[in-house]
Amino acid sequence: MSKKKETAKGIENVEQTLTQTEQFLEQNYKPLLYVLVAAVVLVGLFWLLKLYSTKQNNEALSQMFMAEEYFAEDSLRLALYGDGNNLGFIDIADEYKRTKSGRLANFYAGASLMQIGQFEEAVTYLNKYSLDDAILAPQAKGLIGDERAVLGDSAEAIK
Repeated sequence: MSKKKETAKGIENVEQTLTQTEQFLEQNYKPLLYVLVAAVVLVGLFWLLKLYSTKQNNEALSQMFMAEEYFAEDSLRLALYGDGNNLGFIDIADEYKRTKSGRLANFYAGASLMQIGQFEEAVTYLNKYSLDDAILAPQAKGLIGDERAVLGDSAEAIK
C-alpha cells in the first residue's frame, strides 16, 4: 500500500512540475520564440559567412597561381600587376584582403616590390601581412628591417 502512495505522490509531483512548465511556456511564449528565431538566424548567418569566406579564399588561390609562377621565374612586374588575364599580387591583396590568400599576397607583393627597389611601398604591403606563419612572418619582419637599413634608418632597421 505504501508503494502505491509513493507512486501516486511521484506522479502528482510530475504533474505539478509539468503544469508549472506549461504555465511558464504559455506566459513567455513570444520572448522564447524570438530568442529561438534569433539563435537560428545567427547560426545561419555564421555558416553563410563561413561558406562565402571559403569561396573567396579559393578564388584568391586560383588567381594567385600565375602570380606565384611569375614570382618563381623572377618576372616580378608580371607577378605584381598581372598579365591582363590573371591578377597580380597587388590586385589580389586589395580584392581579397579578408582572406588568408589575400593576406599572403601582401607578403608576395612586399617581397617583389623590395626586389625592384620600391622600398616604401614594399613596407606598406609587408606591414599588411599578418599571418602567424612560422617561416614567412619572420621573413616579412626581416624584409622590413632590410628596407629601413637601405633607406638609412638604422634604429628602425634594428627593431
